[in-house]
Amino acid sequence: MASLERKNFETEADEVSTPNNARVETVNVLGAKIINIFIYNL
Repeated sequence: MASLERKNFETEADEVSTPNNARVETVNVLGAKIINIFIYNL
């Protein structure tokens, strides 16, 4: 039977980094790394 997993980047991010003009949030879901990237244009 397949499993279902739900995660929220805002509250459950496994890793958050803030390079210049950006924010990178990473969560691990069922062994896969999912990345959310925000780029700020200043």
